Amino acid sequence: MWWAPPASFTILNEGDDLTPMWQAAESVDEPLAASRDDVDTEPAPDELSASPWRVHDVEAVSAGMGRMVRAMPGFTRVILGLAWRSSPVATLTAVVLTLASAAATALALLNVTRVLEQLLVPGEIEAHLLSALPAVAILGCCYAAAGLADAGVSAAEARLAPGVRRLAEDDLVTAAAGVELEAFDDPAFHDALVRTRDRAARTMDRAVMQLVQLGGTAVSMLAIGTVVVTLHPLLLVALVLSVVPTAWATVHMARLGYAMVLRTMPGRRRQEQLRDLLTEREPAAEVRSYTAESYLLEEYRGVAGSLESTEVSLGRRQVRVELAGRSLSGIGVTLAYGLLLWLVIDGGVAAASAGATVVAMQAGRGAMARAAIVMNLLYEQSLYVRDFGRFCADAHERHRLDPRPAAPSDPQVIDVVNASFRYPGAVRDSLRDVSFRLERGQVLALVGENGSGKSTLAKLLAGLYPPRVGMVAWDGVDLAGVDLATVRERVAFVLQNPTTWPLTAEQNVRIGRPHQAFTDRAGFARAATASGADAVASTLPAGWNTLLSKDFQGGIELSVGQWQRIAMARALYRDARLLICDEPTAPLDPRAEALFYDTLRRLAGGRTVVLVTHRLASVRLADQIVVLRRGELAEHGTHAELMASRGHYAELCNLQARTIDTE
Repeated sequence: MWWAPPASFTILNEGDDLTPMWQAAESVDEPLAASRDDVDTEPAPDELSASPWRVHDVEAVSAGMGRMVRAMPGFTRVILGLAWRSSPVATLTAVVLTLASAAATALALLNVTRVLEQLLVPGEIEAHLLSALPAVAILGCCYAAAGLADAGVSAAEARLAPGVRRLAEDDLVTAAAGVELEAFDDPAFHDALVRTRDRAARTMDRAVMQLVQLGGTAVSMLAIGTVVVTLHPLLLVALVLSVVPTAWATVHMARLGYAMVLRTMPGRRRQEQLRDLLTEREPAAEVRSYTAESYLLEEYRGVAGSLESTEVSLGRRQVRVELAGRSLSGIGVTLAYGLLLWLVIDGGVAAASAGATVVAMQAGRGAMARAAIVMNLLYEQSLYVRDFGRFCADAHERHRLDPRPAAPSDPQVIDVVNASFRYPGAVRDSLRDVSFRLERGQVLALVGENGSGKSTLAKLLAGLYPPRVGMVAWDGVDLAGVDLATVRERVAFVLQNPTTWPLTAEQNVRIGRPHQAFTDRAGFARAATASGADAVASTLPAGWNTLLSKDFQGGIELSVGQWQRIAMARALYRDARLLICDEPTAPLDPRAEALFYDTLRRLAGGRTVVLVTHRLASVRLADQIVVLRRGELAEHGTHAELMASRGHYAELCNLQARTIDTE
C-alpha cells in the first residue's frame, strides 16, 4: 500500500501503555507517539502536531486538574468580557439566576432533613404526614424555583451565545483585515490565524454555556457541602469519599476517549481523502480513465481495517479504565456509607440527617461528574482562547494606525530604486537591488523564468509589499510613508488565478469599485465590452444577475477563461491609474488573448500598465521590458534593443519561437 499508519496511529497491543502518547512530547511541537517503542520512529508528514489547528491537543489531553484550575481565571475573564459586551442584562441574569438555583438547591436539602425528621419520629403516621406538609411544600417550591432559575439561565445563554460568537468572529476578521499582505506570508501568523479562526472563534458560544454550567455546578457543590457540614462536619468526609472516585473516573474516561480521537485522526483524514476520490465528481473522470477504482478501494479498506483494529484495542482499554473507575467509586461510596452508618449508630447524626446526607451524596456525585467533564472541555478551549487574544493583539500591532498623507492621485512617474525584498521566513531575497523608472501611459512588461521575482515586483509597484531595502516612489513620494489604502485605490490587479467571488456576475464586476454607488452604467458597459465579459454574461441563464457559485441553489460555475474575463472587467471598471496584469491571458483562447492585448494598447494612453507574462510574443509593443533572473534585473530596454543585445531575453524569445514552430 502507498499508505502506512503514522507513529501516532500505530495499532496497539494489549500490554502497551497509553501514557507515553502525551508524556513523550515535552512541547506541543513534538509528535505524538503510540507507544514507547514508537518514540524514536520518524514522524509521518501528517502528524497531528504539524496541524496548526491541532497544536494544543497534547497539552489538552495531558493536563492535570491543577493546571486546569489555574487556567480558569484568565479564560473566564475573556468569556465574561465578551458576554458583557454582547448583553450586560443577559450576563447579569445568568449569574444571578445561577446563584439563585444553587441557593434553592441548598434550601431543598435542608427541607429534606425536616421532612425526614417529621416522618421518622415515632407516633401516628397521619400526624407525621400532616406536620411534614409545610416542609414538603417548601421543598416543592425550592425545586420549582431551581427549575425556573435554570430555565432563566438557559434563556440567558440562548441570548449570550450568538452574541459572543458574533463578537469573537468580528474581532477576528477586523484584526485580520487590517494587517498588511506580508503578514499572510509569515507562517507563524498564518498558523495562528487558522487556529484562531477554526477553533477559538467558533467555540466561544459553547464556552459561554459550559462556563455558566460549570459555575452553577460549582455553586451547587458549595451549597451541598455547606448543608452537609451544618448536619455534621464528618459528613463532608463522607461526601468527598463518594464523589472523588467518580470525578477521577469521569476525567480519565473522557481523556482516554479524547486520546483515541487523536490517535485515529490521521487515519480518518486518509480514509476521508480516499472516500472523496471514490465519490466526488471532480476526480471521477481521471479515476475511471486510469481504471484506479479497485486500487483505491483496496487502499480504503486497508485504512478502514487499521482504524477498526486501533479503535477495538483502545476500546478494551476504556473498558478496563471504566471498570477500575467504577470499582474505586464503589469503594468510595461504601466507605462514605460506612462512615455515615457509624455516625448514626454512635448518635452523632440523626436518622433524618443521614437521609439528607444520602440525597446530598447522590446530588454531589452527579454534579462532580458534570463538573469534571465540563472542566476538561473548558481547559482545551482556554488554550485556543489564549491564542485568540494573542492573535488579535499581534494583528493589531501589525496595523498601520499612525496618520499618513495620501499617495499621489495620478502618478506621472513611478521609480523603483535599489529595491530588495525577502518573504518572511525565507533564506534569500526574492528581489535584489532592482532599479528602473516607469512613466505615465507606458506599458511595462516584466518577463523572466518561474521564480525570477516578477509577481513580487508587481506587488511592490502596487504598494502591497514594502521593499526590505530601497524604495518604490510615485512622483518622488516614497510609498513607505503614505497611507497605503490610498495607494491601492489607484491600482487595479488582474491575477492569473483571480478570486471567484460568490456573487452575481454584475456584482463580480462592480466590486472593482465597492465603495461607490452602482450607478456608472457607461463605465460598466465599457469594461464589460473591452474585456469580453459581456459575451460571457450573454451565455448565463439570468444574464448579469446569475449567481456565480455552485454552493447555492440556482448558481453556476464558470470556466477558467470565463472567470478571467470577469476579472479583467472588474479591473477595467475600477478605472485605476495603474493597471497590473499578472499572467492574465494564461487560461484564454487566442481570440480572447488578442482582444485583451488590443485593449491594453488602447488603455496605455491614459493608464500606466504593468504586464507580467511568459508569452514573450505579447510584449513586443511594450514601451519597456524588464528582464528578471533569480531576483535581479538582468536586462532592461525595448524589444528591439534586447533582441539586438543577444542576451537572456533574446535567448528566451528564440527558444519560445522554436517551440511554437515545432508545434
